[in-house]
Amino acid sequence: MKYKIKKYNKFIYIPSDPNDYEKNDKYIDLYVGALNLSGIKFKKYIVLDCRNLDHIKEILEDSSLIILGGGDAYKQNQFFNNIDLSKYLKNIDCCIVGISAGSINCSKVVFNSPETEEDLKKPYILKGLDLTDVNIEPHFNETRSKVQQDAIIAESFNRKIYGLEDGSYILNNKIYGNCFLIFKGKIKKICDNDKTTHIDNN
Repeated sequence: MKYKIKKYNKFIYIPSDPNDYEKNDKYIDLYVGALNLSGIKFKKYIVLDCRNLDHIKEILEDSSLIILGGGDAYKQNQFFNNIDLSKYLKNIDCCIVGISAGSINCSKVVFNSPETEEDLKKPYILKGLDLTDVNIEPHFNETRSKVQQDAIIAESFNRKIYGLEDGSYILNNKIYGNCFLIFKGKIKKICDNDKTTHIDNN
């Protein structure tokens, strides 16, 4: 089946590690290939990392799609705050997609659940991009460590946490696929595969 090619302006990939140029270039190549298979092309494909931080405003201007990549959520959060990314994104009118760590850091107040005892030494309540009030726990499944499980349950008394299984996502406050609500110490499945539900912000 051939898709009709749709061409847009700029595709921006913002990674979790701004210094891992080889990995960052590899990932944008993967996105280019995947988008081409779907019949979607952009005039420019740009990685925003330490190679071009002097031109953040110009790079983000007239963007059509921005991907906030996965990886180390804490390292990515430091990167985003160091470059004051939230300030630039507030003036951008385009689709912004958070993947794994990127989705965690979209929140106004980020809860980055610690996975190990070592992670407990780092802050895990962080300043986010303020694109949403929704806190996401990606890759949610039954194989979480006890440290992570305990931290998620404890934090659920402060905020609602949406545990998304791989393949599930949230778009415009609507959940698609398997999702669990963790709130006030309880875990409840609120959406199944092939179904959708709206987020209850109350």
